[in-house]
Amino acid sequence: MVTTVSEYGVSLKEIVRRKKAFTALVMSIWFGLVIFAFSIFLFISRILTIKALNDFSHIRFLINDEKIKRVVKKSEEIILFRDIVKLKIKRTTKGYIREIKIGLKEGNDIFVNGLNDFEKFKEKVINHCSKSIIIKEMNELIDFDHPFFYIFFGFAVSSISTAFIRLMAGLNASNLQILYLIVLLYNLIISIFIILTKPVSRRFGQKKQSADYMLTENQ
Repeated sequence: MVTTVSEYGVSLKEIVRRKKAFTALVMSIWFGLVIFAFSIFLFISRILTIKALNDFSHIRFLINDEKIKRVVKKSEEIILFRDIVKLKIKRTTKGYIREIKIGLKEGNDIFVNGLNDFEKFKEKVINHCSKSIIIKEMNELIDFDHPFFYIFFGFAVSSISTAFIRLMAGLNASNLQILYLIVLLYNLIISIFIILTKPVSRRFGQKKQSADYMLTENQ
């Protein structure tokens, strides 16, 4: 008597179905992590922005015949007029001064913005500086203070974010891992750039007094 052996293998359709299900699970986890990370980023950004604006509101500039003293709460920074080699004045589309960039001999730049009497400040600085300093003025091409600018900017950011999410939805697990590594590398580069250039301290003042300042004050 011949015994009939029946063989049953795993369905290829089932393998494909499980691969799709696993990919969908991975993508959903990634989406959750991205949304969570983005929410944390927005929350931290809001806290840091409020703190920076509070510090910014305490900035004072004191001018005499020899120097500019930038005071931020209990810290002070001295800018000697003899060390200033160039001024770059940025104006809005309406002609108001947005920012003055002060270039120093050693290559450092000091940024001044948000003053309540910017024109007088500019004139005082120019009058006390050497006549040989380079003065450049430029006007912004876009009215950044117009309400519609922020509407269009927010629309652009949201559109790019939506396109990025759609792009992620079309990636498999290996491509998502590559994208994750790219984002990590990008964040590392930005972090190193911020640590080296210190853009916040350049605009809002140093947290400690320089040796040049201490020497000048003791004379």
